[in-house]
Amino acid sequence: MPNAFTIEIWTLYSLGTAVLFLRFFARWKVVGFYQMQYDDAMAFLCLLLFTLEVSMIDLVGRFGSNVGLTEADRAALPQAMIDRMSTGSKIATTSFFAYIFLIYSLKACLIFFFLRITLGLRQRIVVLWNAGIAALFLLGSLLAFILPCLPFTNRFQVYPDPGPQCRGSVEAQWVISIGDILTDLILIGLVFTLMRGLRLPMTKKLMIGGMLASGGIVTTAAILRLYFTLKGMDYLPQAVLWAVRESFIAIFAVNISPIRPLFSPSKWIKPSHYIHSQQPHSDYMLGTNSRVGNSTLSSKVWRQNDFMELGSIQSQERVFQSGQGIQANSDVK
Repeated sequence: MPNAFTIEIWTLYSLGTAVLFLRFFARWKVVGFYQMQYDDAMAFLCLLLFTLEVSMIDLVGRFGSNVGLTEADRAALPQAMIDRMSTGSKIATTSFFAYIFLIYSLKACLIFFFLRITLGLRQRIVVLWNAGIAALFLLGSLLAFILPCLPFTNRFQVYPDPGPQCRGSVEAQWVISIGDILTDLILIGLVFTLMRGLRLPMTKKLMIGGMLASGGIVTTAAILRLYFTLKGMDYLPQAVLWAVRESFIAIFAVNISPIRPLFSPSKWIKPSHYIHSQQPHSDYMLGTNSRVGNSTLSSKVWRQNDFMELGSIQSQERVFQSGQGIQANSDVK
């Protein structure tokens, strides 16, 4: 009979995958399968990594690991149990790698999203810098996990005790959390700068505040996971449970915006491949840099039907490219 731990992690997994599938459905409905972008590909990668993370964590609960045992406990273990726990330690290590890549894949999903909506804007450089920072912290997280315990196979050793540096990953926990929180705060600040360039009613700006709040919730989840993990380094179930909780909250927050069109009646009425015969208009202008280049719209154009969702703002980006340059417009409803 499944225990409370197993029930919670698989419940969070079910909710998280439901959110991701809603995202894929919403994007298909809005732009069609062949117009999906890099952030959609990263969302699919997140689905695979989340599945791997939760599956491995569930298996760790069945096999056990080398965490949380006293020296006397280790000495009393039969060889068959030592081998089983060693396998569980390998599975736990795999789940931790899946967690690291999942967190930064979600970050990449947001970064690709912001690269689209800042096309032609000066804020784009902030997104690029943030991408670089995230990449450095991803590399740092991997190194902080691998280097303290060498040879790496010591992580799978049950008896004798391989030492705290091989049973836990304090350095990696700090690097992951600092990078996660820092890049989140940069993106939240970026949304604030974009808000200044939007001429919107106060109600719309308050709705954008909801998106900022979701970013704050993710940051809070990262801080709580760090706190409870460091507090109970010798109690593996607590650490991995908070990792799954943080993963679910991050998946939910990252995918709120792409899912939003499902609750807009116009998106159910207008086909996703509908092409306007004339240049789109703009009710709300995003700054003054929405035009890149000085080209005119030719008879043969490439149309990228993209989607910007900040809070509940529904903005359809249309980028027209001719042989001489690019012109970007926003159709915000």
